[in-house]
Amino acid sequence: MNKNSVIILGLLLVVLLSIVMIKKTFFSPVVEEAEYGSLSLSISPADISKIGIKKGKSGKPFIMQINDEGEWVLPSFWNRIADQAKAHNFLNTLAMLEGEVRSRSVELYSDYGIADDEAFSISLYGKDGKLVNRVYLGTIKGSYMSTFLRQGDSPKVYVVNRDIYGLMDIYGDPKSAKIIGDKWLDLSLIQFIPNDITGIKITRGAGDLVETVVDLEKVQGTEEGSFDWKAPNDTAKSDPDPEKIKTYLNNVAAMKALKVVDPDGENYGFDEPFMLLTLLSGDEKMMFTIGALVEENKEDRYIQAPDGQAYVIAGYGIRSMNVGIDSFLSDNVPEAGPEVGAPTAENPE
Repeated sequence: MNKNSVIILGLLLVVLLSIVMIKKTFFSPVVEEAEYGSLSLSISPADISKIGIKKGKSGKPFIMQINDEGEWVLPSFWNRIADQAKAHNFLNTLAMLEGEVRSRSVELYSDYGIADDEAFSISLYGKDGKLVNRVYLGTIKGSYMSTFLRQGDSPKVYVVNRDIYGLMDIYGDPKSAKIIGDKWLDLSLIQFIPNDITGIKITRGAGDLVETVVDLEKVQGTEEGSFDWKAPNDTAKSDPDPEKIKTYLNNVAAMKALKVVDPDGENYGFDEPFMLLTLLSGDEKMMFTIGALVEENKEDRYIQAPDGQAYVIAGYGIRSMNVGIDSFLSDNVPEAGPEVGAPTAENPE
């Protein structure tokens, strides 16, 4: 390389360095601060009376709404009661969401899976039946615990640090996920206070073959304000154990079904039941009717709750309900006295 070439290269280097310095001095880059804060969904959970969840434009909406008693119910499941805590938690979470804006461009919707025809939409309605807000969830997730979201007609796409899909029991890839409506059901068979129960009766079979295997009633105890349990026919080999009875009633109160079925369905076997459990609470009678097997060679059966609703209950649930009198009795069996006429120490033969 000759002397002139070196000079030319040196001059070019000086020019380039000068340009860089000028740009840094006069054209400092403008850094756009990310927006972070409340999404202002403008919803008050107490004022929402209906929730609709749908995937894409053509998907069938899943509906949950408030009934006349102020409870969340599921119309697509014969107006059965929804899990109230889950519904309230879902609305409260939406109302308090905070997030960071990731995009303001409709053209970038596909990057988040948040266009109308692919996103999950959550429509919230007020007590007057009018739409309060509609939220779209992107089917592409930024991370396990975050969700892309936009609301209404706004082009802003937020990322929120909450797994909203998890609140809806949707896991895995949202692109292939479906709305599972029965995950919102309260599958409790009945709600009662075990201490209020005053009678327990269990029968097996139907028609002329009915067998009463348990018949217990709560009676006034020897001390004021105390209660005891006894078998009316007094055929038990020992006294009923209050703790065993309490455990049994607690288990029944906490029992949940596997799923709900059409109350007007057929072949449930309730007309010729496998067993009946009747609980008394004062003058109130609560009857559980366990009917036919759901499938041959399996233990799951249909059960009719006291309110008439039909469910499927697991085999282990049936086994815990279908017990005999021995399951309620004290382990301390009283010693048998001598037979009448038998010799004793006082009256030897």
